[in-house]
Amino acid sequence: MTIIFKHSIILFFSSFFFLRPVFAQESEKTPFVRTTLEPNFKSSDLYMFFLGTHWRNLWTTSIDIPLLDLKTFDGGLFPYEKGGGMQTKDLALIGKSRRIWKFRSLKKDLSALLPDDLKQTFAADILYDQVSSANPMAPLIASSLLRSAGVYNTGPTLVFMPDTRLLNHFTAEFSNQPGTIEIHPEEDSENGITYFGADKISSTYNFLDEIAKDPNNKVDAKLYLKVRLMDAFIGDWDRGTEQWRWARIRNDSLKIWTPVPGDRDQAFSKFTGLIPALTEMYFQQLCSFEENYPPVSKLAWSGRAIDRRFLTEITKQEWLEVTNEVISLMTDEVIELSLKSMPSEFYEQAADEIRNKLLARRSKLNEYSEQYYSWVNEYIDIHCSDQDDHVRILRQDENTTTVIVGTAKNETNTRQIYFSRQFDNEITREIRVFLEDGDDSAFVAGKASRSPLIRIVGGGGKDVLSDSSEIISFFSSFLPVRSALQSVMFYDSGDDSQISAFPGTRIDRTPFPEPKNQEERYESLFRQERYDVAISPYYELSSENGLIFGIGPQITVYDFRVQPYDYTVSVIPAYATKSSSLEIDLKARFYGIMPKSFIDARIKKTNMNLQNFFGFGNETSFDKSFEENEFYRTEQEFFMLEGAITTYLLEPIIIRPRLAYIYADTKLRNPALLNGFPGGNMGLNGMNQLRMSLSLIYDSRDNPDNPQNGLFLNFTGNYYPPIFSIKKHFMSLGGEIRGFVKTDFLTETVTGIKISSNMITTNEYPFFQSVFIGGSETLPGYSRERFAGRSGVSGLLESRFLLGNSNLIIPAKFGFHLFAGTGRVYIYGEDSDKWHSSVGSGLWLSFLNRKYTVSLTTAVSPENLTFSLITSMNF
Repeated sequence: MTIIFKHSIILFFSSFFFLRPVFAQESEKTPFVRTTLEPNFKSSDLYMFFLGTHWRNLWTTSIDIPLLDLKTFDGGLFPYEKGGGMQTKDLALIGKSRRIWKFRSLKKDLSALLPDDLKQTFAADILYDQVSSANPMAPLIASSLLRSAGVYNTGPTLVFMPDTRLLNHFTAEFSNQPGTIEIHPEEDSENGITYFGADKISSTYNFLDEIAKDPNNKVDAKLYLKVRLMDAFIGDWDRGTEQWRWARIRNDSLKIWTPVPGDRDQAFSKFTGLIPALTEMYFQQLCSFEENYPPVSKLAWSGRAIDRRFLTEITKQEWLEVTNEVISLMTDEVIELSLKSMPSEFYEQAADEIRNKLLARRSKLNEYSEQYYSWVNEYIDIHCSDQDDHVRILRQDENTTTVIVGTAKNETNTRQIYFSRQFDNEITREIRVFLEDGDDSAFVAGKASRSPLIRIVGGGGKDVLSDSSEIISFFSSFLPVRSALQSVMFYDSGDDSQISAFPGTRIDRTPFPEPKNQEERYESLFRQERYDVAISPYYELSSENGLIFGIGPQITVYDFRVQPYDYTVSVIPAYATKSSSLEIDLKARFYGIMPKSFIDARIKKTNMNLQNFFGFGNETSFDKSFEENEFYRTEQEFFMLEGAITTYLLEPIIIRPRLAYIYADTKLRNPALLNGFPGGNMGLNGMNQLRMSLSLIYDSRDNPDNPQNGLFLNFTGNYYPPIFSIKKHFMSLGGEIRGFVKTDFLTETVTGIKISSNMITTNEYPFFQSVFIGGSETLPGYSRERFAGRSGVSGLLESRFLLGNSNLIIPAKFGFHLFAGTGRVYIYGEDSDKWHSSVGSGLWLSFLNRKYTVSLTTAVSPENLTFSLITSMNF
């Protein structure tokens, strides 16, 4: 029997004493206050359809709450410090016994979750209403269940904070409020008071510092697993690092740290109603308490940083034993006792629902636990200490990989083992070993036909890294393939480290930023594994296409040390109502292939590219009735397969080579419109092309969709070689300049200018690849692709004026814009000095510091009146 297991037994039997409040008021002497927790949560059926019924019935029911007597509780309580997290405000009080207590208000303040622009708005009211998704008695029910499971917890008691001068300057904020009072284990206490028999209490980050300094600090991993299974049992998804205290209990030479969970506000949460249900779908960690468990990736999400530090040392057998213990402890009687901790009025309304769901979840806990085990063990994080450590990793066979970590006796031997585990190759995809500080050594050996990818990350000090392992496969006898079978990756940018590599080893010496604080050290600021799936909408409204709308899936995959993600793929089918045109657009972007670069791939099939052709030249005639009768109508089936590499040469300078295969099948309702085109009928019917492009970009804009300052330059060359349907090569060259300046004369004003110029180097090219002027992107007020030529130039000057701020639903800035534009095309042999001009105006609305923008523009020219509604400014 291990020392930690002995400790767990002691903890179990002692918990019934330690977990109860040490000081309490005598119930028969305690006056009660009749109150309703939140009467404003009463709502109409329609309101609840959209925003949920939740636990409104409890929040709006009157109950009797014991009045907290600050004179007698623990010999008298003295308030001294306000605290709290993002939602709950609390008040720390010290009793005559010198113990610290915490009063936690049941009323939440969610304003801290909102951007500053959203506070004091209707959005804040809606968010506060969602407090009703929480069961107000969750801390009491959870505490009773945890106590029965033998888990330390702070033992909250329901009380009513009176209006009393004893609150001193905290009276205005905390008086006349229902809440709970509980023991608050004080970190690094200097008053000689101990909690739970521990000689030290720490917050999560400070506790992790202790673990890193000395491997004799050990976590009671089995007890932590028990708590996490209880989290799942009661549906508590909010288990981040700030929800824990850690108690150190010395046992011989070991320092055993046990978890002390707190803050059980989100246990038994319900997200009903249309909007909360959609929100639950889109936010990873939100979970409703139902009879069935949600996916592990949601329910365990908030606690993943700690899970992967401590649960990876537990074997499958031990994991199942802890699971069975939790199930056996959660008897019908225990569940019923926990429900009795609610006021009788709440019990009558909520007990049956919670009981039925707990019984159902108890019967399914084994299944959930199996999935939880696989989820935790898919990506293994092993963190060494800051001392000199020795790591041995052995690929034993196709089924098993063994990892042993201990303090180093010398370069090749271990003095004291503090981590040893065999991993199942069928479950574990990656093993990541972080050597941390110290002069460490890591050795990987063994042969196997399959094995997890091993990542070893060096830290400070002189590290020795060696790989002699091998993945054996049919291809391993071929040298080029063998070197590509990367089974071990070493990361160390230090010059003093020694690395011995095998053909299947990859060495990455790229410097990685050092963590600036405890949060960055112990919680990754970005995703490094698994994937997300979302639904991406697309919409646009214009006089040219009518309404274009589409929706499709988007998957984003994450990988180790790749920011912002490894790759993303989206597929969006769209439909244009005016032209009855279809489009399907598949896009993929890859960040994890090349440093300081990303790669784009795109497959697009559309009928929307070229819908009208008005003839060739700068002074072609136009008749609005002809356009309405589809005299200029073009039907084009367009397909493109394109790849691009974007490389940041030096911020903000970008270089982007592209390669595309294009197929276009184009037909004109009126072929006579091609009269005068020097390429004859080139471009009609099916054509295959290869396009090679190179762009040089400078982009210093402060926002790509709604810039207020900055400069954007784009110079692009396209080359079409004589291949497929192209008999003679040709090129097109183009440049674009956009500049923006903000001034504050009378009102906030942004002035923007856009100048574009393009040309084709020969007369022999497909007509649909002419230089076009017209439409919202080049010259609003004219039909799209109104003028076609061999070269062309256009310019737009726009001023955007701020009218004011709106807080009707969410805070936004709104204003109007005015613009003037001009442009023309050139063809060989045409004598024309005509410039086509247009003017226009519109309204714009910008949300959340220009993160989202909607603009409506109306433009007028001598030929036409057009409009557009888009999710950005015009340029």
